[in-house]
Amino acid sequence: MFTVLFEGVDCSGKSTLRAQFEKFTRYKYVTMDRGHISVFVYGTERFRTAVKAMRDADILLCQKTTLDLLDLCGTLENMQDHLVIVRVVASDNTIMSRVGATQHQPFDLATHKALFALAFDTLHTIAPNVSIIEINTSVVDYSHDNAINAILERIDALQQNEL
Repeated sequence: MFTVLFEGVDCSGKSTLRAQFEKFTRYKYVTMDRGHISVFVYGTERFRTAVKAMRDADILLCQKTTLDLLDLCGTLENMQDHLVIVRVVASDNTIMSRVGATQHQPFDLATHKALFALAFDTLHTIAPNVSIIEINTSVVDYSHDNAINAILERIDALQQNEL
């Protein structure tokens, strides 16, 4: 059974894409809107620690953040044979217009994006075999169908490697 994690900053389009994916596949896969990476980014203590470390260039706090990221990468690497991570991204303008349209609480977009980038860059370096697909929901030719097909193609490729 494959798990599909939809990760990205608030208002990037994760929940909408996940709902469309579940509807299209008739709930064939385990899906999560926010997974391990979001826990790192949005986990209250970790988030504050990482933001403070980045802002203050505090070496000890940066080391703690690095250890948290290494732990995260190890967990995801152990799941890699049955895991697809969908990194949902959007332009700043798209995200901020969605924040306004949904009356979402304003947030520090630059910091959130920087922490997601840090987590994904570290994951790619430490666990390069974890399958990650990036879907940009703000490009002109974006469609849920194309995104869903890309995810399903990745799952099929991983299943072929199991045989």
